[in-house]
Amino acid sequence: MRKHNEDLKEKLKLHVLDCTNKTMKCGKFGLPEIFCPKIDLPDYIALCDRPGEFNKTDKTIVGSFLYDNKFDTDHCLFMCIYHNDEKKLNDFINKYKNVKYFIETDRSQVGDVEEALNLVKRYMSRVEALWITLFMDKLVVPLITYSNEDSFSYMLDGIEKTVVVCFSTKGSMLEKTENELLIKAISYTVDNLKFLKSIIVYSTCSDDNTIYETFKYATEKGIDIIIPDNSLMKWNRIKNGKND
Repeated sequence: MRKHNEDLKEKLKLHVLDCTNKTMKCGKFGLPEIFCPKIDLPDYIALCDRPGEFNKTDKTIVGSFLYDNKFDTDHCLFMCIYHNDEKKLNDFINKYKNVKYFIETDRSQVGDVEEALNLVKRYMSRVEALWITLFMDKLVVPLITYSNEDSFSYMLDGIEKTVVVCFSTKGSMLEKTENELLIKAISYTVDNLKFLKSIIVYSTCSDDNTIYETFKYATEKGIDIIIPDNSLMKWNRIKNGKND
């Protein structure tokens, strides 16, 4: 019976069930639940294409704040899980074995495409986070992403119990409409995640005060705002004459 089930799983390409059957399905779309408890809050965010920075500090966390084509390939983690590609999954484990913490993959949420596509991307990132948690025994910080206010309705599904989340402000600081949407997303997250204690912010802005102003609602509610260094932020500080 076990062999029959495994054969059927391969024929139907249902290997993701090895992950998702080990957790709760949440919300109207059944997004898999992940959980991030209190962690040693990071002081540096290394991008996934910079392995030389994975251990830059004792509190480095790895994220994927790049264009999707840099990480969403035929051999990305989700596709390896989907096809049960054991060799490439082991390669992933070996590449990231010394990483302490991850941030959920930042697949772009786009406002002028079908919402089904945004939902699929959200699901892919969630499955990856769950796999890293289950099969690498690593903690993954949920990333708050959205395409518009309509996606707020499922944006937090499956992370209701988490203590720390991450926001990226890249692309949301200079354009007024995008900045207003970010502020609404922050407020919605703070109001609806009852156990939230900390927000990690990926920012390329050279002025932390601008970020703290954007996250003012969260700080007023007692949420810690953490803005770790990253390579692009450091470059912008040098460019703007603000380097320490």
